[in-house]
Amino acid sequence: MKRPSRKTFPAKKRGKRPQSLHEWVAANNPSEDKEYGKGWWDTIEFLYDLLSVFPRSDARVIETFVMQTPPPVEELLMPVVRLRLPTARVVLKREFPPLPPDWTVSVACSAAGAILPCGLFDRNAAVPASDLAVFPVAWRFGTYAKNRSRFCCQIDDEYRMFTLLWILGHGMRP
Repeated sequence: MKRPSRKTFPAKKRGKRPQSLHEWVAANNPSEDKEYGKGWWDTIEFLYDLLSVFPRSDARVIETFVMQTPPPVEELLMPVVRLRLPTARVVLKREFPPLPPDWTVSVACSAAGAILPCGLFDRNAAVPASDLAVFPVAWRFGTYAKNRSRFCCQIDDEYRMFTLLWILGHGMRP
């Protein structure tokens, strides 16, 4: 008799407890004098919008990193967020580079969850190690071209980011 396949995802890091997104935001608001405070809030509002579209996603901040903005250079605390979607687990972060991509994403699909990239990201492009440095080691995967079930990619903007999450959240497979 054939055993049913199990969903497997990267192991949780022991020690530091992941915070709910709301807890993290309450504790890490930037000061009002920050030039890039609006960009920080735009990121948070986007994440809150994701929670309203994917209410069971259990958004957790699993890491915090210090981002240096483009000039005028400032330092902002930014979250690394883990989402649980029906067919995948996702870890993502946003930065404010002078040119896209803005989002770095790590995706672990269930056995039946592999998706088509639909032009949302370059399936052959490796994410620079410096962009993955704040991700837990268990979430640092290779390219989509090498493994369609576990991969890292970079996304240009929040529209494409939302579309990728929509596809993952609704199990739209090839």
